[in-house]
Amino acid sequence: MTTIHIQRKHRLAPNELRRHVDALADDLQRKLSAKYHWEGDTLHFSRTGASGTITLDPEQLEIQIKLGLLLRPFTNAVEQSVSEYLDEYLA
Repeated sequence: MTTIHIQRKHRLAPNELRRHVDALADDLQRKLSAKYHWEGDTLHFSRTGASGTITLDPEQLEIQIKLGLLLRPFTNAVEQSVSEYLDEYLA
């Protein structure tokens, strides 16, 4: 199993940050049939071959994504896609 770990600082208000993370989770659900749920300030998501968390903090966002063997070749593409999303919405 491959793990992608991304941390980003932000200056967003908690409700605005959560709104962006919800939008990302909705997109994952729609495009990849991923399921998600919140536990406090951590969003947990999963689909066949991948799972992860997005943890919200007043100053930073932390994302961990675990990819199974079949999705391992897409590690760089997934990491780049998430990074681009964060650059667009957290900048």
